[in-house]
Amino acid sequence: VLNAKLDATTCVSCKAGFYLEGSKCKVCATGCKECSGATKCISCSDGYYLDGNICKRCTTGCSKCSAASTCTGCSDGYYLEGGKCKVCKTGCS
Repeated sequence: VLNAKLDATTCVSCKAGFYLEGSKCKVCATGCKECSGATKCISCSDGYYLDGNICKRCTTGCSKCSAASTCTGCSDGYYLEGGKCKVCKTGCS
């Protein structure tokens, strides 16, 4: 099993992006980098932020965010201004 640490034939721990349920490694929810259960995210992948135990997608143009309306990094074609990602004008980089 590629996503697990085995003790004989039973999973005892899982790699990031998976959680242990019984003796099986199951994939975390979308956007969840690390989790302790199906709906218990600990940290999120880029492009998502943690809201309680759930990873939610950042707003359009935002590649990294710390909350729903607070971008900390922008996607290509956007620039950061006051915690928001704004579209670059045509021809600008």
